[in-house]
Amino acid sequence: MKDKSILRSEVLHVESNCPHCDSKINAYACMEEDAHPKEGDFNICVYCTTVFKYGPDLSLVFVTDEDLEDVSEDELPRRKENGRVVADFEKMGVILHEESF
Repeated sequence: MKDKSILRSEVLHVESNCPHCDSKINAYACMEEDAHPKEGDFNICVYCTTVFKYGPDLSLVFVTDEDLEDVSEDELPRRKENGRVVADFEKMGVILHEESF
């Protein structure tokens, strides 16, 4: 049995760009085995920390306050920054190192 605490990453079959920083998004990561993104799922750009959701055909779109009404701060620590929603990686206990990109 695989350890559920290990972050797994997979390459997306569809490439898209972050709606904020325009970085290429061609992979995703999750904690669940055999999970794949689908329309309406949330993700975070590791380059600019913008929270977005997958739209039709796995296109990336900005989230709205309404999108996040049912998502607790415990599930997705976040804050507003210049009108966009960004993930609060520090509250998540995640440290990103620029050299890892």
